[in-house]
Amino acid sequence: TIFEAKLKRNLKREREEGMKKGIEKGMEKGIKEGMLKKAQEAVIDAVEAKFDEVPEDIAKMIKEIKDMDVLKDLHKKAIKLETLDEFRTVLKAIKER
Repeated sequence: TIFEAKLKRNLKREREEGMKKGIEKGMEKGIKEGMLKKAQEAVIDAVEAKFDEVPEDIAKMIKEIKDMDVLKDLHKKAIKLETLDEFRTVLKAIKER
């Protein structure tokens, strides 16, 4: 019947739209996760460039941070702070928030 044909078309269209939205959300999540990982790596690279090492505890704490603004601030601090202990203190304070 005409009704069944319309119903099938509508269901197919809704299913396709749902799949498209799901794919878009997945891609968006993947992009955000990729950006977060790059920001974490940038902080680790800055620590290594400044202090010639990245102790495991510091790398672990950086990788636990999921806030892009905090990572951006840490990147600047890695460049500006004088010692690795100062940087570690800042990281611990962030972790305690």
